[in-house]
Amino acid sequence: MMKKIYIEFLRIIGILLVIFNHTGYNGFLLYLVRKESILYPLYMFCSVGCKVAIFLFLMITGAVLIEKEETYKTIILKRALKIVLLIFIFSIIQYFVMLFTHDDIPLKLSYFLNRIYSGKFATAYWYLYLYLGILIMLPIVRILVQNMKKRDYYYIFTVYLAFRLNTVISYILTNGQCRLNGNIEDSMIPWTLVYVLLGHYIANIVKDDELSGRKACCYLAVGFGSIILTCVITQYRITIDETADPQGFYNSFIMIPSAAIFYSIRYFFSCKQLYINENVKRIICTLGSCTLGVMLIENILRDCFSWIVDCLKGYISKFPACIVWVITVYIFGVIITLAIKRIPVLKKLL
Repeated sequence: MMKKIYIEFLRIIGILLVIFNHTGYNGFLLYLVRKESILYPLYMFCSVGCKVAIFLFLMITGAVLIEKEETYKTIILKRALKIVLLIFIFSIIQYFVMLFTHDDIPLKLSYFLNRIYSGKFATAYWYLYLYLGILIMLPIVRILVQNMKKRDYYYIFTVYLAFRLNTVISYILTNGQCRLNGNIEDSMIPWTLVYVLLGHYIANIVKDDELSGRKACCYLAVGFGSIILTCVITQYRITIDETADPQGFYNSFIMIPSAAIFYSIRYFFSCKQLYINENVKRIICTLGSCTLGVMLIENILRDCFSWIVDCLKGYISKFPACIVWVITVYIFGVIITLAIKRIPVLKKLL
């Protein structure tokens, strides 16, 4: 099946943001240690904005997989088993790296099995476990969307955003002392499924002739505004309680910029006036195909190249140094993934 260029481009954006999300106080949480900086608002904006990464990946899952016709056997033996094997193989790699870099890691099979079962070998691996759960329920999701109309999608997205808004308003009005009974949301559609449906909606339900540059600009503007609003709420949270998790409201309105980026990138690549050179398309597809491989090893590469920030801090400020670090990790991740793909067994998995 021919790859959609805009999907591969979204993968590239997503993995770069994932790497940045794991840079800690060198980039992602830099605003917490640079409160006196004139760029403080920018640092916080980037910290909140990069959270679209995982939601873009969930939307890509909906865009690519829901419309496929597959049997239960294919989903379990082809898709789910592939993720299980990837988790197992790369957890072994992670384990041996940890044995060489940490003195407190025991060489025990029980220790390895416990960590792989609980999913704690690498920060990004939580998404693989999440994705595995989505794959297991994918046949049911496909049945669900068969009879859904546009109004049904609007209903789900509106309800989801309404509950996110309610959480924020409750916090502001009561200073975090009162919140809605969690059993209500627990009985609703899981947030992961909401984003999977959102990706399917934008990619497959919205037709090409419905795409509009004006809409893309409006959506991006609203998405930009929602990130700013989240920054304001985050600053308020920090102000009234310095011990509170600063990321507490990061995902409150993240659906809006995530959907805006997804829609705009689709529009950009489907625009009739846009001509993309075939070589550029091949590069985008190649880079996009390396996304999973980069995600599996990015924590190892981040540690290997963590010296970049210290090395560059005498010449440029910490934030651009962090960007160089992120790009370096990504480039080497792509190179290593392309090399791994030459290994017959792993080639099929990646």
